[in-house]
Amino acid sequence: MQKGFQEKVPVTSEEFPEIIISYKTCKTTINYLTFSPKLSVNYDFDKLIAYLYAGPRIDIQTNYETDYLTNNFSGYNKTVWGATYGGGIEYRIKSIGVLLEISGYPEFSPIKNEEPSETSAGLKITGQSYTISTGIKYHISQ
Repeated sequence: MQKGFQEKVPVTSEEFPEIIISYKTCKTTINYLTFSPKLSVNYDFDKLIAYLYAGPRIDIQTNYETDYLTNNFSGYNKTVWGATYGGGIEYRIKSIGVLLEISGYPEFSPIKNEEPSETSAGLKITGQSYTISTGIKYHISQ
Protein backbone atom coordinates (compact mmCIF):
# COMPACT_ATOMS: atom_id res chain seq x y z
CA MET A 1 0.00 0.00 0.00
CA GLN A 2 1.26 3.47 -0.77
CA LYS A 3 0.37 6.66 1.10
CA GLY A 4 1.65 10.15 0.61
CA PHE A 5 1.07 13.83 0.11
CA GLN A 6 2.14 16.76 -2.00
CA GLU A 7 2.40 20.47 -1.32
CA LYS A 8 3.08 23.58 -3.38
CA VAL A 9 6.05 25.34 -1.79
CA PRO A 10 6.82 29.01 -2.64
CA VAL A 11 10.23 29.71 -4.16
CA THR A 12 11.92 33.02 -3.26
CA SER A 13 15.36 34.54 -3.70
CA GLU A 14 17.95 35.41 -1.05
CA GLU A 15 17.85 39.06 -2.12
CA PHE A 16 14.04 39.41 -1.90
CA PRO A 17 12.68 36.63 0.36
CA GLU A 18 9.30 38.35 0.62
CA ILE A 19 8.69 38.08 -3.15
CA ILE A 20 7.50 34.70 -4.44
CA ILE A 21 9.17 33.88 -7.76
CA SER A 22 7.34 30.61 -8.41
CA TYR A 23 5.99 27.50 -6.74
CA LYS A 24 7.52 24.04 -6.62
CA THR A 25 5.40 20.94 -6.01
CA CYS A 26 7.07 18.71 -3.42
CA LYS A 27 5.80 15.15 -3.23
CA THR A 28 6.33 12.43 -0.63
CA THR A 29 5.30 8.78 -0.96
CA ILE A 30 5.49 6.29 1.89
CA ASN A 31 5.35 2.59 1.01
CA TYR A 32 3.88 -0.02 3.35
CA LEU A 33 3.65 -3.78 3.51
CA THR A 34 0.04 -4.52 4.50
CA PHE A 35 -1.26 -7.56 6.41
CA SER A 36 -5.06 -7.73 6.43
CA PRO A 37 -6.80 -10.99 7.45
CA LYS A 38 -10.56 -10.88 6.85
CA LEU A 39 -13.65 -12.75 7.98
CA SER A 40 -16.16 -13.06 5.14
CA VAL A 41 -19.86 -13.97 5.12
CA ASN A 42 -21.54 -14.98 1.84
CA TYR A 43 -25.19 -15.51 0.94
CA ASP A 44 -26.13 -17.27 -2.30
CA PHE A 45 -29.33 -16.14 -4.11
CA ASP A 46 -28.98 -18.67 -6.97
CA LYS A 47 -27.12 -16.60 -9.63
CA LEU A 48 -26.49 -13.63 -7.34
CA ILE A 49 -24.04 -13.87 -4.42
CA ALA A 50 -23.85 -11.12 -1.78
CA TYR A 51 -20.93 -10.93 0.65
CA LEU A 52 -19.61 -8.83 3.52
CA TYR A 53 -16.14 -8.90 5.09
CA ALA A 54 -14.19 -7.20 7.85
CA GLY A 55 -10.90 -7.57 9.67
CA PRO A 56 -7.93 -5.85 11.30
CA ARG A 57 -5.09 -4.37 9.25
CA ILE A 58 -1.47 -3.54 9.99
CA ASP A 59 0.67 -1.43 7.64
CA ILE A 60 4.44 -1.71 8.13
CA GLN A 61 6.53 1.03 6.51
CA THR A 62 9.10 -0.35 4.07
CA ASN A 63 10.54 2.89 2.61
CA TYR A 64 9.71 6.43 1.53
CA GLU A 65 10.67 8.82 -1.24
CA THR A 66 10.56 12.60 -1.09
CA ASP A 67 11.76 15.57 -3.08
CA TYR A 68 11.60 17.96 -0.12
CA LEU A 69 14.92 19.63 0.67
CA THR A 70 14.74 18.20 4.18
CA ASN A 71 14.80 14.44 4.23
CA ASN A 72 13.66 14.04 7.84
CA PHE A 73 10.67 11.71 7.83
CA SER A 74 11.91 9.66 10.78
CA GLY A 75 9.02 11.03 12.90
CA TYR A 76 6.50 9.00 10.91
CA ASN A 77 5.19 5.86 12.58
CA LYS A 78 6.67 2.70 11.09
CA THR A 79 3.52 0.74 12.03
CA VAL A 80 -0.04 1.92 11.40
CA TRP A 81 -3.05 -0.03 12.73
CA GLY A 82 -6.39 0.02 10.97
CA ALA A 83 -9.23 -2.08 9.61
CA THR A 84 -10.55 -3.35 6.33
CA TYR A 85 -14.27 -3.74 5.70
CA GLY A 86 -16.54 -3.97 2.72
CA GLY A 87 -19.00 -5.91 0.73
CA GLY A 88 -20.06 -6.72 -2.76
CA ILE A 89 -22.24 -8.62 -5.13
CA GLU A 90 -21.36 -11.18 -7.74
CA TYR A 91 -23.59 -12.24 -10.62
CA ARG A 92 -22.71 -15.76 -11.77
CA ILE A 93 -23.41 -17.22 -15.20
CA LYS A 94 -22.20 -20.85 -15.26
CA SER A 95 -18.46 -20.66 -14.36
CA ILE A 96 -18.07 -16.91 -14.84
CA GLY A 97 -18.84 -14.34 -12.13
CA VAL A 98 -19.01 -10.57 -12.60
CA LEU A 99 -18.57 -8.63 -9.38
CA LEU A 100 -18.83 -5.16 -7.87
CA GLU A 101 -17.18 -4.48 -4.50
CA ILE A 102 -16.90 -1.48 -2.15
CA SER A 103 -14.20 -1.40 0.57
CA GLY A 104 -13.19 0.97 3.37
CA TYR A 105 -9.79 1.30 5.06
CA PRO A 106 -9.89 3.44 8.24
CA GLU A 107 -6.72 4.01 10.27
CA PHE A 108 -6.87 3.89 14.08
CA SER A 109 -3.29 4.96 14.78
CA PRO A 110 -1.80 8.05 13.13
CA ILE A 111 0.87 8.01 10.46
CA LYS A 112 2.34 11.02 12.27
CA ASN A 113 1.42 12.57 15.61
CA GLU A 114 3.40 15.70 16.44
CA GLU A 115 2.37 17.38 19.69
CA PRO A 116 1.88 21.17 19.75
CA SER A 117 4.84 23.21 21.02
CA GLU A 118 5.80 26.87 21.38
CA THR A 119 6.80 27.05 17.70
CA SER A 120 4.36 24.56 16.18
CA ALA A 121 0.61 23.98 16.16
CA GLY A 122 1.29 20.22 15.98
CA LEU A 123 0.33 17.77 13.26
CA LYS A 124 -1.74 14.58 13.31
CA ILE A 125 -2.06 12.57 10.09
CA THR A 126 -4.47 9.66 9.76
CA GLY A 127 -6.19 8.22 6.75
CA GLN A 128 -9.56 6.96 5.60
CA SER A 129 -9.79 5.62 2.08
CA TYR A 130 -12.38 3.81 0.01
CA THR A 131 -12.19 1.71 -3.15
CA ILE A 132 -14.79 0.58 -5.64
CA SER A 133 -13.68 -2.49 -7.59
CA THR A 134 -15.09 -4.51 -10.44
CA GLY A 135 -13.88 -7.85 -11.64
CA ILE A 136 -14.49 -11.13 -13.36
CA LYS A 137 -14.09 -14.51 -11.63
CA TYR A 138 -13.72 -17.93 -13.13
CA HIS A 139 -15.02 -20.71 -10.86
CA ILE A 140 -13.35 -24.10 -11.26
CA SER A 141 -15.90 -26.84 -10.61
CA GLN A 142 -14.87 -29.93 -8.67
